[in-house]
Amino acid sequence: MARPGGTFRHFACLALVLALAGCFKSAAPLIDVAHAKYPFKTMSFKDEEGQVAVLKRQGDVYHLIEERSPLAVPHVPTPLLLYEIAENSYIMQEASESGEATYIFVRRDGDKAIVRPVCRGIGPGILQTLNIESREEGQSFVFDCYVKDLNALIGLAQFPTIWSDETKTLQILSIE
Repeated sequence: MARPGGTFRHFACLALVLALAGCFKSAAPLIDVAHAKYPFKTMSFKDEEGQVAVLKRQGDVYHLIEERSPLAVPHVPTPLLLYEIAENSYIMQEASESGEATYIFVRRDGDKAIVRPVCRGIGPGILQTLNIESREEGQSFVFDCYVKDLNALIGLAQFPTIWSDETKTLQILSIE
């Protein structure tokens, strides 16, 4: 999970999913600026509950900026990087201050973005083949997948189930 003030916690449509179902993680970031892609300057989108957020490039990273009420507590946005795995398909990385990184899969489909933030539901055989370790936290609903290298994430994106199960759809409002 991202640190409490991290971007994924504030990613409105994904916060509950990440808090309950687990996510893709690595001990250290697997994507660096040299290998990141920047397919847009700014993208605004709306989640299934109608909350709007903006993903904006600032220098060599993206930041997620939520449209919040004036009474909301501000937070420092965490840098995000995108790695292109295929045309219109990406892995998004958030690196925390602790050094751990969290990932979600994102695929653009016209005016929609399909996101897969959780590893629950992926067959154990697939995870084992890619050397991805899954951990379930006791009696909770948390089920994290620990990835050792970028090739494992890229390999995981090749399985059709990554885009069919446990996904959320975001409506893209604007992109430049």
